Amino acid sequence: MSHNATGRARQYARQILAMHSKEERRAALAEVPEHLRDLTRAHVEIAWNHPKGNTNGQQTD
Repeated sequence: MSHNATGRARQYARQILAMHSKEERRAALAEVPEHLRDLTRAHVEIAWNHPKGNTNGQQTD
């Protein structure tokens, strides 16, 4: 995968992580281009599960 695609997936992930509700995040992920969706999901899950990345204190194991 090219560096540009990786960077775009991270941009999508940042936008998704800034959303407040799970429904908003799911809808936004569904709008990510299909070829970037799995990578974007991985970025979101890594950030969400990181101790400093999840301000709600919940983990999605």
